[in-house]
Amino acid sequence: MTGKGVDKPETLSDAQIYRFLLFKFGWYLPVPIDPLFTRFEKTAAGIPPENIYNCDETNLQDNPGAKKAIFSRGVKYAEQVRENSKSATSVMFCGSATGVFLPPYVVYKSNNVYDSWMKGGPKGTRYSATPSGWFDSFTFADFMAKLFIPHVRRQVGRKLMLCDNLSCHMSADVIDLCRKENVEFVCLPPNSTDKMQPLDVGVFGPMKGAWRKQLHKYSDQDPTAKLLLKPAFPTMLKELVSAINTKEHLPKARVLKIQKQKF
Repeated sequence: MTGKGVDKPETLSDAQIYRFLLFKFGWYLPVPIDPLFTRFEKTAAGIPPENIYNCDETNLQDNPGAKKAIFSRGVKYAEQVRENSKSATSVMFCGSATGVFLPPYVVYKSNNVYDSWMKGGPKGTRYSATPSGWFDSFTFADFMAKLFIPHVRRQVGRKLMLCDNLSCHMSADVIDLCRKENVEFVCLPPNSTDKMQPLDVGVFGPMKGAWRKQLHKYSDQDPTAKLLLKPAFPTMLKELVSAINTKEHLPKARVLKIQKQKF
């Protein structure tokens, strides 16, 4: 028995969630996932679906990989070899529970962002760069301040932002901004995004497939181009966003429906 007299979970996944809830909220729970849903429902109570958002980063590779079939005569199944570069561009996507997307936020792997890297993209897209190509505390705070907050200021009442618990998401600047703008900031527990992150579950799979098709098309048009050049990225991103919105891979009114039975 621990804390307030409740058993600490024994399995690794439960223990990880337990530590998160203990650190963030001071909870001592035997099975922490149920109170997590209860807390989320309580926090979201009274907030209309159009005011509930989920944001998540993903990486869009610059090369789909060269495809080769290696086989000898008589082999029933050919072996497929993909040669992939590890280079990619980070993009933050954000959508509401009614299926409304905000413009993307792009982070290039570079020390600078050049004008040619920002032309032809989706309307309202914001561009930045970091040496690693990953989001950091500054770029996430910039996304919140320059894209998310201006969008939700037009909406009446409380808002809710659901995201994963990366350390760069939980800076003092972001928390203070959310308090000032009447935004509930909710983080998912560690190792749960594959089941609970709406964009992860419903959008990124089909989107990555569409992106690979675009890369193959780009490569076919210019066989000498081994990698997607940064000046071509915004136009490709615009095409991708248009395709995803058209196919409605983010089901309206169900984007933030977290299913307890998955646990």
